[in-house]
Amino acid sequence: MALGGVGGGVVVVDRSLFRLLSAAELETLLAHELAHLESRDGLVQTVAYSAGQSLAWVVLLALPFVLVIGSLRRALDWIRGRPPAVRSGGRRSFSPAAEFRHRVGQVVTVGFAVLTVLLLAHSRRREFAADDRAAEVTGDPLALARALRKLERATKPRWGMTSPLYVRGDEEGLLTRLLSTHPEMDERVERLVERR
Repeated sequence: MALGGVGGGVVVVDRSLFRLLSAAELETLLAHELAHLESRDGLVQTVAYSAGQSLAWVVLLALPFVLVIGSLRRALDWIRGRPPAVRSGGRRSFSPAAEFRHRVGQVVTVGFAVLTVLLLAHSRRREFAADDRAAEVTGDPLALARALRKLERATKPRWGMTSPLYVRGDEEGLLTRLLSTHPEMDERVERLVERR
């Protein structure tokens, strides 16, 4: 895993990789992670996600003030003897402030969901770019393909007596692919095999 941003970074390596991978496979895997550091992928993702989240919180924190002002206005209307009008169908009309707050909440929710999906798509593209860079630097795309397959097999859960008690994210489908930070392993391996 590559961690870091401006001014450097580090690659964290689980020691089990030294037993699991050959020297060539480990080299390509390290080149992949160094490619992430080289292009500052972690920093870009963190800044973009944090900026979006901060903007959403600023907007959402302002909404209670709008709600209080709208509520005070409605209370004054009741005191003056002018309760909110009833629309056809028996629904009360909302004050402009309440309607605005409702719409802003919808926009923020949809905007944050879109931002998340876009950042995940960007993350998947950066994985392909890091694979390509590692293959270019090492000249051995097949070693990276083998390393990825070995890692995939090593992280598959083993079935045992307690297996039914655990939740696994093995479901395939559009939503799983859309919300994934990494492309499908088969697609990554196919791209690397084509580079040989």
